[in-house]
Amino acid sequence: MLKIVQLRQILVTSICLLVHSPLLGQNALDVLNHYLDTVSRGDVSKWDKIKTVCISSVGYFSTEDFKQGAYASNYNKISYFKSYKVFPDKEKQEFFSDSLYSHSTDNFYFFKDKRVIVLENMPPVQIEGNPLSIDFFPTIIKNQMKHSKKITYNGIKNILGFEDPLHEIDIETKEKENIRYLINPNTFLLEGIFSPITNTYTVLSNYKLIDGYFIPTHIAVMNDGVIYSWENYKKIIFNQPIDMAKFNYPK
Repeated sequence: MLKIVQLRQILVTSICLLVHSPLLGQNALDVLNHYLDTVSRGDVSKWDKIKTVCISSVGYFSTEDFKQGAYASNYNKISYFKSYKVFPDKEKQEFFSDSLYSHSTDNFYFFKDKRVIVLENMPPVQIEGNPLSIDFFPTIIKNQMKHSKKITYNGIKNILGFEDPLHEIDIETKEKENIRYLINPNTFLLEGIFSPITNTYTVLSNYKLIDGYFIPTHIAVMNDGVIYSWENYKKIIFNQPIDMAKFNYPK
């Protein structure tokens, strides 16, 4: 499920892991509906039953290091994260400097009408309107299919940075934003999302079944075939009560 990118790097969501035979004579809706059925195990509405999610993860962001091939050993730039989401419109993301998640450095808060950024040793910055948020990919795609202006099937494509050829589908949203989804023709997993605005691919992999939901536990961001950001989800808990005091931010 759950994708977001801001000041440093964060991405959140959800998807699937079942093997199917490729569809013949498919169109965009065939592929998307097959994807939704696969990731939901026949029950698309199950994603709406998630009321909270808690995520612990480790991530890396460095354009220079990735282009130089140094990302494998430069652990000084690794960060640790915890995310708390209460649907539909409350989210907190905590950044830590250590793998024990004991020293919090930065905090990001997302609400229906604003977001608040609290960096270490700096006063809070509040941004009104147009808040960033995340949701599960099946829910996002289902809503986009319902409200889209146009959905186009581009065929099966070979794309730089991806191992296998993938179904390529363009969705023009009601906000007139074009999103390109890449779906594996054999597994019907969502493996990539292309944003023309940022000219980047979000790459989804290492799917695991967690509490009945198929989740990609490795998410990366790629530009021109070069991955410059990644995040590994270490722990995901659904529908656990969350103390609402977590969303109290310093004034």
